[in-house]
Amino acid sequence: MDQTATLETPTGDVAELQAGIAQCLTEIEQLREQMSRDQVEIERSCTRTCALLAELKATLSSAGRRAA
Repeated sequence: MDQTATLETPTGDVAELQAGIAQCLTEIEQLREQMSRDQVEIERSCTRTCALLAELKATLSSAGRRAA
């Protein structure tokens, strides 16, 4: 006995699925761009923080030498 099953998706469903996938891909790209901008800001903040920390250490070191 030979049994064959076929699955057909109505045309409207295919178009709807394709539109949904396209929307998801667009959102993914937008999120990647936002993550890239966020990473630049994180790196900028890290650089500023390191500079402030170095300045604070220098100030404390200088104050310690003057107190001695």
